[in-house]
This record gives sequence, structure tokens and C-alpha cells, in this order.
Amino acid sequence: MREFREELVEPGYLTDKAVKCFNPEFIRMCDRKMSYSKELEIYELLIHDVYEVTLSMDEAALIREAIGSGPDCELVLVDARDIEKGTVEISGVFYGIAPTARKVL
Repeated sequence: MREFREELVEPGYLTDKAVKCFNPEFIRMCDRKMSYSKELEIYELLIHDVYEVTLSMDEAALIREAIGSGPDCELVLVDARDIEKGTVEISGVFYGIAPTARKVL
């Protein structure tokens, strides 16, 4: 819930109503591990759980609108092939996809 709010609601891609209305479905738990964070200078417990979120038609339309909002938009639709390759091409430029994205496949 926190990640959903931080990544999609706080930047304005979705309304706060989306968080109150959706019912995320737990799909699976991925490996948990301790990892040292150079930025925070501490060990942190990495937890990767996969959830499926079903948005209302209005909220899905807001996401589609944000994706097409220009080159500065941080949202991108990718498919399984992009995730498996670990990159996506946008206007001739390749961008990396986080390795943790493979956990949704």
C-alpha cells in the first residue's frame, strides 16, 4: 500500500481515491535477503512481494493518460519480453528495467 501511494498517488498519477478503493490480490512472496545500502550506510531487509491491483476504468484511464504525457513522464508500459531483456527502448534510447521486475513474470 505504501509503495503504491508513494509511486503513483503522491506524484499525481492516481487520485487518493484509488488507494481507498482497490483490493490488491497477493500473488506470491519472493526471496527476502539482507543487503547493505551504500546510500543509507546500513543493512536493510529487502522484501519483494507481488500483488495484482485492479483499477477502476477511471483510474486506468489516468495511468494511460500519464504514460502519454510526454518525454519527462516516469511511467512506461513494458511487456514480458522487455522485462526478460532488462531493457526497454523509448524513442531510440534504451532504459534499464530493475532486475526485481522479473519477479512479476
